[in-house]
Amino acid sequence: MPVNVSYINSYGEEIVLDDSEHIKTIGELYGREGTEMPSLDYDEIKYGDGSADITSIVLKPREITMSFWMRQGKQKYREKLLEIKQGLLQTGQREGNWGKLKVRGNDGNFLYLNCAYIGGLDKIVRESWSWIKFDLKFRASDPYFYNGVEYSYDIRQDDSSGYLFFSDAILCNTIQEAVDITGEQSPGNLWWEVRINGETKYYAIVPASSLYLDTAVILDTEQEAIDLTGETEPGNHWWETTFEITDIVDTEQEAIERTGESVRGSVWWTIVIDGALKYQLRYAETKYYAIVRNRSLYMRSAQTNTGKDLYIQCDKIYPDIIINGPAKNISIINEKTERKIELDVSIVLDVNEKIKIITTPLKRKITKTDKYGVVTNLIPWLSADSTLDWWLGHGTNNVTYNNSETTPESWLKFSYMERWGSL
Repeated sequence: MPVNVSYINSYGEEIVLDDSEHIKTIGELYGREGTEMPSLDYDEIKYGDGSADITSIVLKPREITMSFWMRQGKQKYREKLLEIKQGLLQTGQREGNWGKLKVRGNDGNFLYLNCAYIGGLDKIVRESWSWIKFDLKFRASDPYFYNGVEYSYDIRQDDSSGYLFFSDAILCNTIQEAVDITGEQSPGNLWWEVRINGETKYYAIVPASSLYLDTAVILDTEQEAIDLTGETEPGNHWWETTFEITDIVDTEQEAIERTGESVRGSVWWTIVIDGALKYQLRYAETKYYAIVRNRSLYMRSAQTNTGKDLYIQCDKIYPDIIINGPAKNISIINEKTERKIELDVSIVLDVNEKIKIITTPLKRKITKTDKYGVVTNLIPWLSADSTLDWWLGHGTNNVTYNNSETTPESWLKFSYMERWGSL
């Protein structure tokens, strides 16, 4: 049945407060209070000369009052009123949400306010034998309305590269560009439409492996090749090679020391350069070629292949973040807000061990759950310049996830809901 207003309590029970479009047992009256932008509070510093500077501005908690009518005179109506009273009334102490108000907007979509019922049913007015009127009051410490849609983004392992990558999104100007890149004719998981500065754009997800080129790095030691590729034996990922190196030195003794030969011959000989006697030496030096992925060719960002550009249409939002191991040297940076979460190098995740980060105000925490289910508070292991006051701001956010010692089992996921200051 069509429902315009309801309340979902902490037990998950939904109490219908407006079915006026269909059953017409209860409905909302005009005259809401507190659903527009909530009032602001601020701190300021006052100086001796009478001037002042505002140092912070915050939204105050929100209180909403909504008026309702309800049918009376039949047993089913009396039972409905009792259901509302029992469903709304919750007391005691509680961590987390008490409940949420669910209201249909003008566009037909629902918005949710995390709040608690604080009064109104103590003053029921009987207008006639067949219907009554009452107000319902709700208080929300978090004054924002949420759309109830959880957006999530993953960083996962590319099996073919040995490096962690963000399945990245290319910003396209036309639908055809998005179709050409993804091969999909309609919007969905691979591409979707967004509005940026009033213009329609299209984000198209591409697999990072399709954008990589192989590149060979020259290393001085075998151990460097092993560290870089993760392979302990020469093969497809690294190999040993010998370079013919020619060098010019000033003295015969230098030539002897560099080549190990005390007599001139094919290894070193004397030459004259600009009238000065010099010694040219040729010797062999072992180097190691190691194949790595060329990250600079990544199409979204030349900075790193673990970056994600996210466009946020609403006010700033606080995501939940989950990191799945293996992982080490972990940091998450939002360049737009200059906020960073970085853990000490001693924090290491094994396979299927997880770190959970909650950035929502009043609920902030960072914990590790190991393979045995033991949960550890990681706040003492945050770097000095880290903060859990970490958010995505309005506009484009470039989020970078840095990590090492990853495998195909490694991934990171962060999720959030968009929010608004009024209905």
